[in-house]
Amino acid sequence: MGKRKKVNDEEDNGACSTKYFLWPEHLDKPFADCILECFEKGLIVDGICKNGVYGLLARMMEAKVSGCGVKANPHVEGRIKKMEEDLASNDVHEKS
Repeated sequence: MGKRKKVNDEEDNGACSTKYFLWPEHLDKPFADCILECFEKGLIVDGICKNGVYGLLARMMEAKVSGCGVKANPHVEGRIKKMEEDLASNDVHEKS
């Protein structure tokens, strides 16, 4: 299992009730919508994010899900890496 990133010491950061940010499933759909918006604007090309996209995604998530506590680094960056790993894993299983 991956490392958990420590966030603020508040009891509730809007996304989970621990001092560690664990990406909850209810953020997946809004995050996918934000990624799609960036792709349509040309900010993500061939799977590569242009400069500032992680910060933009974090602001877009805050606008869609108020109080979600998502930060560009490590949350958005880590989630995108996780999604890439999952897609690569699915591609390997489909080819075999």
